[in-house]
Amino acid sequence: MRVTGADRLSAKQRKNIGEFFLLGSSLFIVPLLFLDNPGVVVKVVLQLLWALAIAVGAMLAHVQKRKPE
Repeated sequence: MRVTGADRLSAKQRKNIGEFFLLGSSLFIVPLLFLDNPGVVVKVVLQLLWALAIAVGAMLAHVQKRKPE
Protein backbone atom coordinates (compact mmCIF):
# COMPACT_ATOMS: atom_id res chain seq x y z
CA MET A 1 0.00 0.00 0.00
CA ARG A 2 1.40 3.36 -1.03
CA VAL A 3 1.40 6.17 1.48
CA THR A 4 0.97 9.56 -0.10
CA GLY A 5 0.94 13.02 1.43
CA ALA A 6 -2.87 13.03 1.40
CA ASP A 7 -2.93 9.81 3.45
CA ARG A 8 -1.10 11.53 6.28
CA LEU A 9 -3.75 14.25 6.60
CA SER A 10 -6.73 13.90 8.87
CA ALA A 11 -10.20 13.70 7.33
CA LYS A 12 -10.96 17.25 8.45
CA GLN A 13 -7.75 18.58 6.86
CA ARG A 14 -8.46 16.76 3.58
CA LYS A 15 -12.00 18.14 3.48
CA ASN A 16 -10.75 21.66 4.18
CA ILE A 17 -8.10 21.48 1.44
CA GLY A 18 -10.64 19.98 -0.98
CA GLU A 19 -13.08 22.82 -0.33
CA PHE A 20 -10.35 25.37 -1.03
CA PHE A 21 -9.53 23.57 -4.31
CA LEU A 22 -13.20 23.73 -5.30
CA LEU A 23 -13.36 27.42 -4.43
CA GLY A 24 -10.00 28.17 -6.04
CA SER A 25 -10.99 26.45 -9.27
CA SER A 26 -12.98 29.56 -10.16
CA LEU A 27 -9.68 31.40 -10.56
CA PHE A 28 -9.17 29.47 -13.81
CA ILE A 29 -12.59 30.28 -15.30
CA VAL A 30 -13.05 33.93 -14.27
CA PRO A 31 -10.28 35.22 -16.59
CA LEU A 32 -12.23 33.83 -19.56
CA LEU A 33 -15.07 36.20 -18.66
CA PHE A 34 -12.80 39.24 -18.72
CA LEU A 35 -10.44 38.48 -21.59
CA ASP A 36 -11.72 39.94 -24.84
CA ASN A 37 -10.56 37.28 -27.26
CA PRO A 38 -8.14 34.76 -25.73
CA GLY A 39 -6.48 32.28 -28.00
CA VAL A 40 -7.69 28.73 -28.28
CA VAL A 41 -4.64 27.43 -26.42
CA VAL A 42 -5.31 29.79 -23.50
CA LYS A 43 -8.96 28.70 -23.36
CA VAL A 44 -8.06 25.02 -23.42
CA VAL A 45 -5.33 25.34 -20.77
CA LEU A 46 -7.58 27.32 -18.41
CA GLN A 47 -10.43 24.86 -18.85
CA LEU A 48 -8.13 21.88 -18.24
CA LEU A 49 -6.73 23.51 -15.10
CA TRP A 50 -10.29 24.20 -13.94
CA ALA A 51 -11.32 20.57 -14.50
CA LEU A 52 -8.22 19.30 -12.71
CA ALA A 53 -8.84 21.57 -9.71
CA ILE A 54 -12.49 20.46 -9.54
CA ALA A 55 -11.52 16.78 -9.70
CA VAL A 56 -8.81 17.06 -7.04
CA GLY A 57 -11.06 19.16 -4.82
CA ALA A 58 -13.92 16.68 -5.11
CA MET A 59 -11.67 13.73 -4.29
CA LEU A 60 -10.16 15.47 -1.28
CA ALA A 61 -13.43 16.93 0.00
CA HIS A 62 -15.20 13.57 -0.11
CA VAL A 63 -14.78 12.08 3.35
CA GLN A 64 -15.54 8.40 3.55
CA LYS A 65 -16.94 7.10 6.79
CA ARG A 66 -15.79 3.63 7.63
CA LYS A 67 -18.41 1.03 8.29
CA PRO A 68 -18.21 -0.58 11.71
CA GLU A 69 -16.89 -4.12 11.48
